Amino acid sequence: MTNPIIPGSKADEKTTMLDIKILLNNRKIINLEMQNIDRHDWQERSLIYLCRCFNNIKKGADYIDVIPAQHIGILDFALSHLSEEFYSHFYMMNPKTHEIYSDKLCISVLNLKYIEMATEEDKRQGLDKWAAAFLAKTWEEFQMLAAENSVYESVADAIYEALAEDNIREACLRYEEQKAVEERFIRERDDALKIIQEKEITIQEKDKRIAELEKALAEAGR
Repeated sequence: MTNPIIPGSKADEKTTMLDIKILLNNRKIINLEMQNIDRHDWQERSLIYLCRCFNNIKKGADYIDVIPAQHIGILDFALSHLSEEFYSHFYMMNPKTHEIYSDKLCISVLNLKYIEMATEEDKRQGLDKWAAAFLAKTWEEFQMLAAENSVYESVADAIYEALAEDNIREACLRYEEQKAVEERFIRERDDALKIIQEKEITIQEKDKRIAELEKALAEAGR
């Protein structure tokens, strides 16, 4: 697990806050994002998250050494322009020849709306069970899943302990509150930087206009 906050490289560049960012065996970066409300910006948001993660090459390193990045979105809403599919992957591709330009960039979507469309491969990997866990609305539903697999049982135990202990529950609430504060601060900072940038452009335009008028006056005085 690595730092999920990726600051912009410049003062006026947006800071991104990922849900979970993982460096897997020093060979792949995986960003996991969950979203249950359609804000109509998922495509753009996921592309920015993926590109920020892919921009990981160190100073002096060769470009070939860039670590592959995969963005996995776990969504509870349909993406209208895409086919109905439970688990899908997207790469940079030539639309004429269907050749993959590079497999080092990948956006994946696990769509909870289409759990009934899980393929046999999805089921072998247990993706339908994880999706069912995300969709569970009662503790009994989750316990039924836990009874089928020891992995879910350990997750169920962790969730139960977290909910049972007031200090952990309060820590989770504080985390959510802090995240909301940080996001609000980032939005306000970005808005302030945008206003400053617009004012700087206005000042530059005025300076340019003044210079043009001074030049015109100088030429008229000749």
